[in-house]
Amino acid sequence: MPIALVSLKITLVPLLIGAVTLAGRRWGPAVAGWLSGLPMVSGPIMYFIALDQGAAFVSRAIVGMLLGVFAMLGFILAYAWVSTCRSWRASLLCALTAYFVAVALLNTLELSTSVVTVMVLAVLLLAPRLFPRAELRAIDVASARGEIYVRMAAGAILVLAVTYSAASFGAQLSGLFSMFPVISTVLAVFSHRQCGHEFTICLLRAMVFGWYAFLVFCIVLGWALPLFGIGAAFLAASAGAACAQIVSGRLLRPRTRS
Repeated sequence: MPIALVSLKITLVPLLIGAVTLAGRRWGPAVAGWLSGLPMVSGPIMYFIALDQGAAFVSRAIVGMLLGVFAMLGFILAYAWVSTCRSWRASLLCALTAYFVAVALLNTLELSTSVVTVMVLAVLLLAPRLFPRAELRAIDVASARGEIYVRMAAGAILVLAVTYSAASFGAQLSGLFSMFPVISTVLAVFSHRQCGHEFTICLLRAMVFGWYAFLVFCIVLGWALPLFGIGAAFLAASAGAACAQIVSGRLLRPRTRS
């Protein structure tokens, strides 16, 4: 594999994760959660897989990516509810258990892209109501100095692990694991430790609004790959995700003011 491509895998996602971390410190947990819903991990992972395995492989993996939303939702809901009465360690253990159980079950399904798209849209509309009640309070966040490096390193490890394992995983499972909660794990744990469970719940709820951008990304990517090829398809999908992110930010704004 070309050295340039390996370098890109190691640096692109960590830089994006670092940018979200800095944005969260500047504008708060709701913004960090909202931005983390962008396909900044799954998108680059799928792009690298497309370069390694071909566009047809990624077209089949899109169903897995969309199903990954349900696994991610299981993760953040489990963390949010357990965090109301337990430590970050117990919350993380329950959340990861929920994620892997969901992946195992979802990988057994054989559904069309259109059916899964409708299912994801329905769950995104419902999901904000499934979180425990929490109020976003003004908190002076004293972030650990090494936090940003932990997030960036975790992103690099995930990209390398999933892209190198894609052939053995198969298309659908690769799509599912492209949604592994790298950012969610680090955001939730550090927020819980430093600011408490209410702060963390508000952050995790905001992630749901960012997933509209991910949904648009998958829809546009699935449509564009057979027509335009890998590079143009990913550019179009990224542009669609950016537009959806702007719209979803308007949905989130009234909640962040309350």
